[in-house]
Amino acid sequence: MFILIGEENEKMINFKKSLTDSAVLLNMPCELANIPKDATIMIPFSRVLDNGVIEGTKFFIEEILLAPKVKRIVFGNKHNQAMLKKLCSAFHVDCQFK
Repeated sequence: MFILIGEENEKMINFKKSLTDSAVLLNMPCELANIPKDATIMIPFSRVLDNGVIEGTKFFIEEILLAPKVKRIVFGNKHNQAMLKKLCSAFHVDCQFK
């Protein structure tokens, strides 16, 4: 299962349909408490801004990294890649950029 973070728009809906595994789009940080263990988070389109906000959402990247069930994050946008690699390493979360 994939956990998607981003704006719920036509682009995201089409992306969700293209996935071979099931996916859930989260809208609020409090929903992180309900994700399955060893979850893979995908942030396919949004940039992570310098202040940690995920563009177009109510999430800070640190909120996702602090969720104990998150084991991997896949970023679709390479904006702030060096900062994100450093943060993921500090929180022992695997990260990947596509």
